Amino acid sequence: MRLHQMREKGFTLRKGKRIGKNERLVTWIKPAHKPKSTELSDDEWDQLPATMEMRMISFWHEDRDGAKKKMVLATTLLDNDTFDWIELGELYATRWDIELRLRDVKTTLGMEALNVKTPDMAGKSLAMALLGFNLVKAICGRSVGHHPEKWKLISFKGALDAIKGVQSLFSMTATKTKKSRAVSRPAVPVWSLVS
Repeated sequence: MRLHQMREKGFTLRKGKRIGKNERLVTWIKPAHKPKSTELSDDEWDQLPATMEMRMISFWHEDRDGAKKKMVLATTLLDNDTFDWIELGELYATRWDIELRLRDVKTTLGMEALNVKTPDMAGKSLAMALLGFNLVKAICGRSVGHHPEKWKLISFKGALDAIKGVQSLFSMTATKTKKSRAVSRPAVPVWSLVS
């Protein structure tokens, strides 16, 4: 996880045991009293260990505006030979990208809050949203073809807008087809088709 901004202000690479150029092993101590802001119950708070060994990794990254910023990751993966700090940084970036994409999909599909009254309807609403999401992603997959590296370049909202843009063309074509069928076909009773 990323180090909380309040902890990051006081973070320094001078504390703890140095295990790499930008890595330290530190010991976190559980506060004597449970903070009011925590959602843990008293039993859950009591079950937490009194101390916890953590590995702090400090590195520079580029934010979405292109500015260089310092980031500190905290992890319980203590072995720096097995778990390289660069891989952990990339893993965090991937996790963050997934969270942003999920938020984008929830916003695009209007799924921030379900305006239903029963759990059954909430399940149905979620199922319909997943169906719509999978249909849009299937179309995205077809457009990518044999170039999976381009998958991230396709915006879910952009794909949905493109589909909505051509939707009227399909409905006009469907209407014309129904009219042409009605004109060209004589009305035949259903029972006459059964032999």
